[in-house]
Amino acid sequence: MIHLTITTGHTRQSPRDEVDRSILGLCQDAILPALLSGKKAKLPRLPNNWLTGTSHEGGLVATAWVNHQGEPAPIATWWIATDQTSANELWKVAMTYCREVAVLTGQAMPQVGKPVTTPWVAAWIEIGAIFDPSSFSWVADLERYLAWAWLDHCRTKS
Repeated sequence: MIHLTITTGHTRQSPRDEVDRSILGLCQDAILPALLSGKKAKLPRLPNNWLTGTSHEGGLVATAWVNHQGEPAPIATWWIATDQTSANELWKVAMTYCREVAVLTGQAMPQVGKPVTTPWVAAWIEIGAIFDPSSFSWVADLERYLAWAWLDHCRTKS
């Protein structure tokens, strides 16, 4: 799987064998079902953080959140594509979203291209990450775990 951080332009391969089975199981058994039912997915050992998300055109869009002074603040948003059909649609959605956020926050919009092959997960680091610096220690791992869980989910339902 290709792991692209849109905010920085950094890309890396994320092989399946770097994913811990117990955490993957948690994503498959608790987090994905919550997201797909429209509920917040609580994160174990992170009481001030949660995920929201939805399926979109065969892919998944998810956002990690932190409770900052009683208000929700986004930490990172991810677009997970399993095939070229979902990749094309999700890339358009991701780029529109990222451009809008960049304009609103005064960020420069990185010049990145859609990954050539699928599957991929593309991440945008959100403003809420500055309110939760510890999120940098777990958010990239969660992106990969959630992406692999989504890929497994899609494979088993087809």
